[in-house]
Parts: sequence; structure tokens; C-alpha cells
Amino acid sequence: MKKRFLLLSTVALFSSATLFAQDIKNGLVVYYNMEEGVNGDAPDNMANAPIDLSGNNNNSVNRGQAPKGHNFKTEPDFNSFSFGTVLTSEPDVPGHISTPAGVLNRGKGDYSIAFWVRVEDSNLPVLQGHKDYQFLAYNQKVNAQNMQGTNIAGLATPTLACMKDGKFAAVSTNEADYFTAEDMVEYGRWYHYAVTSSLDFATTILYIDGKEVARKEIPLEEQGDLIPSDGGVILRRGGGGNLEYENPDDPATPIRIPTQRFIFEGAMDEFRIYDRVLTPEEVVAIMNVNKNGSVDIENNIDNSGISVYVSEKNIIVENSEGYNMAIYNCTGSLISNQKIDSNHQVVSMNQSGIYLVRINNETFRIILK
Repeated sequence: MKKRFLLLSTVALFSSATLFAQDIKNGLVVYYNMEEGVNGDAPDNMANAPIDLSGNNNNSVNRGQAPKGHNFKTEPDFNSFSFGTVLTSEPDVPGHISTPAGVLNRGKGDYSIAFWVRVEDSNLPVLQGHKDYQFLAYNQKVNAQNMQGTNIAGLATPTLACMKDGKFAAVSTNEADYFTAEDMVEYGRWYHYAVTSSLDFATTILYIDGKEVARKEIPLEEQGDLIPSDGGVILRRGGGGNLEYENPDDPATPIRIPTQRFIFEGAMDEFRIYDRVLTPEEVVAIMNVNKNGSVDIENNIDNSGISVYVSEKNIIVENSEGYNMAIYNCTGSLISNQKIDSNHQVVSMNQSGIYLVRINNETFRIILK
């Protein structure tokens, strides 16, 4: 998510070509920004898992027994993007967060997923060629896990998003059919990962940092039956990828990697699930929710002389009488549209959060703490 202090900027990226031409709230089923837990305050890996901001009450649940390999911490900016609190991942240690059952349309219809991810080179396990890590899995059955997060035998938990051979990978509309981007993942940096999947057209597209990097279209004669994902989605848990590697000393006996060795070292943020196929423009708009590009609050006056600043839970606008003002929340939904009738307009907001204020074709981003 974004910084947790007052921030104000004019953001050209949130123009009519991106956020305001797209409703990135439409079809949103799950949204964890990792900033707030279900019980308020910052999330933790015990009872205060990340809250769902989609409006569907699909709050997450922490799984696993202590000590857990996941937690939450504040992350610094990277490449003009800000993150705030993120989900961390310790290599080789179980523990994860999961969504409620039935939130993913895989096997039932169209869907899209999007999140930020950073992978560190943990060197686990020490085996040449092992570059497979899992970011997301999903339960094909509602009861595929017990309350301790332990898999029940016989119920599959396939990989949904991962790295294979050191490259970002996605799964097609066929079972266990993974395809990869061309470029190797650079360890230690943040990437925005998004996948759109159309069941009717049997087409899956992988986007990295807002750009299409790979797609897989399954010909009609090769389309197989896809088991519906009736269970929940699992974040950062290992299990999947290439479980066996060639043994140079004994080619007839492959080296098998324990499942938990596919748990990556790094972090995740801004996790979303949609029940539709996002457009390329919407993928970029979602990525740019984390865009920083800030300027000093004292100097934030646009070319029209309009000044926007904050005071506690108030948005204050000056020198804009007669203009129309639209306020959007961080998911792109319009929450207020009004004509400014004063040179010193004060708009009271009930909640902390990220808001986009559009006045006279200028866009200001504000974070109320």
C-alpha cells in the first residue's frame, strides 16, 4: 500500500486514459492492501489478518502454527512506488493467509488477479537450477484445509501464480499448464504481477509492471476439463513448480524437493481478485494506485492557482470557486461529486485512506492518516 503519512501530489498518470476511464472497483471480489487488519490497526500473523476492502466482506484468515513464516512490516519506497505495510515471507517456513472459499472464478468463468511481489535470493534449497517459488495457490474444494492450515489428503491445492526456472509464470485455462515470461526475475526488486483469464476464449495473459509479457491460448481440440476452484486462495504458501530436478550423479533417480522449499523469501502487497477480465488499461491503473510522484505539500499549486491540502480528516481546496470537484477512493470508485461554492472549501472525510481529488482537469492524490 502507500505511505502512512500526509502526501499530496498532482498525478498525470491518473488521467482520463487510466484510472478515470476505468472503474477498477467493477468486478472486484477481494482486495487486501495489507494496511489494516480485521480488528483494526496494522495486521499481524495471529488474529488480526488483513481486512477486505472490496466491500464484499471477504476478509483473510491467518493459517499455520507458530512460528509462522509470514508477517507484516513497513516497506520503503521503490522506483517512485510506495508500499507502506506489506505481507512478508520467510523462506522454508510454513504459514500463510487465505481468502474465504468461492472467491476465485477459475473453472467457472473469467477472473483476474493482481498483486505486488518482491523475491529475494534466499539460496534455499542449495541446489543448482532450483528457481521455482510459489506466490498463490488455491483449494479446489471448500474443505481442502483444516483450521490449522494442514492439507487434507486427496484434495488438490494447485499453484495459481509462481516463478518457474527463474521467470514469472501463470497457469492457463488447462489444469497444471504453466507458461512463463521471457525475462529472468531480478531478485530484490518489486514487480507488479497481474493475470487475466477468459474461460470462454481459453486465453490467459500475464502482465508484469503493466506490460503484457506472455499469453497462452488453448486451441479447441486441446482444451481440457478444469476443476472449479470452490475453495479459497492461499497467499505466499509453497507447493508447486518443478518438484523433481535432474540428479547429475544418478539420472535415473531425480532429486525431489520438499514442498515447503518452494516458499519464497520476500514480500507481497496490494492483492486483488476480480470476477472478470481486466483490460490492459485497468491493469496499469491498478499498478499506479501505488504510484508516488509526490511534491512538497507547501508547493502544491497547479497552473490554475488551485491549492489542495489536508488538515486532520479534512480535504481543503482553495482558489477553485465555481469548479466541479470529484473525489474517488483508492479503488477508483466515485464517492463525491460537487460544485465548489467557496474559495476555501472544506470537505470532511469520515475515514483515513487514499483519495483522488479531480478539479479543473487536474488530479491530486491525498493520504489521510
